[in-house]
Amino acid sequence: MIEALDVADKLAQTLKTLSIERAALVAADASSEEIAEQDELAKDVKAALDLIASRASQRREEKEKRAKWEALLPECSTAKEEYEAAALAAKKFNEDLFVLEDALARAQKRLSQHLNEEPEPTDYAPAKTIRRWNMEKHRLEEEVEQRRKSVLELRQKQSEIGSKFQAAKQKFEQLVWRERQLRPTGQQPKVVALLEGVRLGPELSGVKLEPGLSFVR
Repeated sequence: MIEALDVADKLAQTLKTLSIERAALVAADASSEEIAEQDELAKDVKAALDLIASRASQRREEKEKRAKWEALLPECSTAKEEYEAAALAAKKFNEDLFVLEDALARAQKRLSQHLNEEPEPTDYAPAKTIRRWNMEKHRLEEEVEQRRKSVLELRQKQSEIGSKFQAAKQKFEQLVWRERQLRPTGQQPKVVALLEGVRLGPELSGVKLEPGLSFVR
């Protein structure tokens, strides 16, 4: 099989021969027309040599680029899985936090309503009624305190979950950007939907999922 280097060597040798022949023409006092024709031929050979070298270099770069692209695809797949897992964790965090905060708000409302129903001294309420009211007040206060602790305990994980999501998101987007730069010309991408249905709560409102990212698997 004839390689580009073989053709380039032949052209280089031809160019060298043309240079020698031109020198001979000049030494023999050849006409300017003959010398000009020799020069034009040498230019054509040089242009062909340059084109072959350029195309060979281009093919070599494209081959290296494709190898890097193919090696990058598994990284994109792994990063996508990590990104989706982090997004789902953030989604679950917000759902759990909403449930706990809602339960706390309802417990606080029940306590507030109960406090508003405290027997007035002028009502001359029986001791049994007052005792029952105090017991319910104590129970509601304990419930509020317990639910408040649950909310605080969950919120302590907020920073960690948000950081993991941001890191996974950034890593995946960077890999997708690089994959697009390395993607061979004419290669049709396989669109990958990225959790467009996942919504983050107000605690992570600064983090947004970017739909539309894609890569070829």
